[in-house]
Amino acid sequence: MRVITVDALPINKERSQYVYRLMRILVHAGFFSIQCLPTIKGEEREDYSLTSASRLLLKEDPLNITPLFLVFLDPIMLDPWKNMSKWLQNENDINPFQTTHGKMAYELAVEDPKLYQSINEGMASDGRTL
Repeated sequence: MRVITVDALPINKERSQYVYRLMRILVHAGFFSIQCLPTIKGEEREDYSLTSASRLLLKEDPLNITPLFLVFLDPIMLDPWKNMSKWLQNENDINPFQTTHGKMAYELAVEDPKLYQSINEGMASDGRTL
């Protein structure tokens, strides 16, 4: 088992105190499990382990779904959520994506090679998990 301390993370040291909070959120969300282990000095320390859900985000996992998450987290895909209320009030647009971008996702992807590749990789990674 590889042990990584907060000091080893490439983060601002003044913000290292917030890693604990982030880890608690990720434990609650099911991306990590937590257990208390004894130290050499007889004290306890918290140990975080990957869960089956978080293993799907590892590059070396054959069922890696990171590309799918990257599609979901792309601002182009997140922006329609900001316009949900506008979409609910209009009569013409088929979905919030069209309200936000003026066209459907596949139409925008054809015009944007980076988005096209990202969507294809995301769908391929999703297909491997079926």
